[in-house]
Amino acid sequence: KQALSEMEIKTLKQICMGKTNKEIADALYRGVKAVDEYVQNLLVKLGLRNRVELAVWAIKTGFCTP
Repeated sequence: KQALSEMEIKTLKQICMGKTNKEIADALYRGVKAVDEYVQNLLVKLGLRNRVELAVWAIKTGFCTP
């Protein structure tokens, strides 16, 4: 698996908190389109289908705490 970028890691942590892409964009001072790309990159890199699977993966691996 490919390494995650710093922004992908920050995005994943925001997803774990249940934030929407708009909320993530505001928190990270990025555009919504950029956040959409980070989410898509995460899905591809981790072989997952949606943001729920991203959050579950992150919790199961200890990346984010529930």
